[in-house]
Amino acid sequence: MTNDRLIKIAGLAAIIISIILIILKAYIFFVTQSLSVKASLFDSVLDGVTSAINFFAMVHAAKPADSCHRFGHGKIEALAGFTQSLFIAGSALWLLYSIITQALNPIPLVDTGSGIFWMALATSITAGLVIFQRYVVRKTQSLIIKTDSLHYETDLLVNVGVLTSLFFSLYFQLVYLDLLIGLIIVVYILISTIEIFKDTSHILLDHELDEQSQIKIMNLIHKHSKIKHLVNLRTRSCGRNQFIELTLEFEEYLTTKDIHTESQKITQAVQKSMPNADVVIQVYHRQNTH
Repeated sequence: MTNDRLIKIAGLAAIIISIILIILKAYIFFVTQSLSVKASLFDSVLDGVTSAINFFAMVHAAKPADSCHRFGHGKIEALAGFTQSLFIAGSALWLLYSIITQALNPIPLVDTGSGIFWMALATSITAGLVIFQRYVVRKTQSLIIKTDSLHYETDLLVNVGVLTSLFFSLYFQLVYLDLLIGLIIVVYILISTIEIFKDTSHILLDHELDEQSQIKIMNLIHKHSKIKHLVNLRTRSCGRNQFIELTLEFEEYLTTKDIHTESQKITQAVQKSMPNADVVIQVYHRQNTH
C-alpha cells in the first residue's frame, strides 16, 4: 500500500470516528449534564471539523508538482494546520468563559453511572484511532496526520479526565471537580494548539530543517574526500517533502565529468537517507591550470 493511500485511509478513519464520538458524547452530556463532558464534546466537534479540513488538505497536498506549483502542493497541509490552531484557540477561550460562568452557578450531575459506561466506550474507540494514526505517521512522516493525531491524543487524555470526574461525582458528590476537569481540558487544548502553531508556521515561513537533519546532511557530504569545502547549505520543508540546496567546492584537480559523478553520488546518498528530499547541488570549482 502506498503512503498516499495510507494517509487517505487514516484521514477517512478520523472523520468517521469523530462523528461517532460526537454522537456518543452528545448523548452522555444529555444524560449527565456534566460540564467536563460538555468540554469533551466540544473538543470532539473541533476534532471532527479539523479532520474534515485535513482530509481536504491531504488530497490536494498529494497532487504532483505542476507548471504553476513547481515545488508541489505540500504547504496546504501546513496552511490547514495553522488555520486550525487559530480556530481551536479561539474556541477554547469561549469554552473557558462557559466554565467560569458555570462555576458561579454549578448544576448537580445526573445519571453518572450511565455516563461512565459510555465514556469508557468513547475512550476505547479514541485509543484505537490514535494507535492507527501513530502507525501511519511512522510509515509516512505526514505532518497533517501527525497534527490530527495530536488532536485525538488530547481527546484521549480528556476522556480519561472526564471519566475521573464522573467517577468522583458519582461516589463522592464532588460537584466542583467536574468544573476543575473542564478547566484542565481547556488549558491542555491551548497548550497543544501552541505546538501545532509552531510546527505549521515554521513550514509556511520556510524555516530550516531541524538541527539533526542538517547534521545528517553535512556528515554525508564530508564522507566524500573529493569535496574541498561546503560553501553553503540551505534547507526547508513543504509538507512531507524536504528541499535541500548545496553549494560545494571541489578539489582543483577534478574534471567536469568527475564533478558530475561526485554530485550524483552525493545526491543519491542524501536521498537514500531522506527519501522525500529534493536535492540541488551548485558547484564552486576553480580548476588548477598548472
